[in-house]
Amino acid sequence: MGRYTSQQAFGDQQTQITKVQAASDAKAAARDPSKQGPKPHRPESIVQNTSSIAGASSAEFDVYRAARRREIERISQQEKSIEEGIEASAFAKKIDANKSKADDRTNKNAAKRKKKKDKAKVLKAMSAVKEDEDNYKNKEKDNALSGLKRELNEDSDMEDSNEDKLAATGEATSEPLTVEEEIERLLKKSKSDV
Repeated sequence: MGRYTSQQAFGDQQTQITKVQAASDAKAAARDPSKQGPKPHRPESIVQNTSSIAGASSAEFDVYRAARRREIERISQQEKSIEEGIEASAFAKKIDANKSKADDRTNKNAAKRKKKKDKAKVLKAMSAVKEDEDNYKNKEKDNALSGLKRELNEDSDMEDSNEDKLAATGEATSEPLTVEEEIERLLKKSKSDV
């Protein structure tokens, strides 16, 4: 113990009892490991018996100055940790906000890309349908044209045969038969064949 403390190691009347109790407590602690756990950090207690340091020795000022420095350092460390916590939480909020903005932007762009892709699919499907329709129309036109060509060939063959018949009968006509006249002639012929 220090020279200028108010605590006593043992009382004047109970010197033996205090020593025995301390020894028995030490033996019990040595036997029971659960009582030997880590000692908690206890702040240094400064005992000032007087209200002023005027009567203290020169060593008291150094002790006071060291204690004051430790306390100021502890308080500044606390303030620094609080500021760091505030900055960390603000930074985390900023990161979350930026991340949510980036996610929103990404989702918006993804939706645009999907819409554009779907539109391209629809246009492709429509062009395929239109192409099929055009192919069908072209086939119909080709069929109609080939049918007309066949009819014209048949008509020309008929005209040739008519001219041959007329030449054979001796009747000469300067005008070819019209389509209506040819149809009537064919109908008469088909009725006579039946």
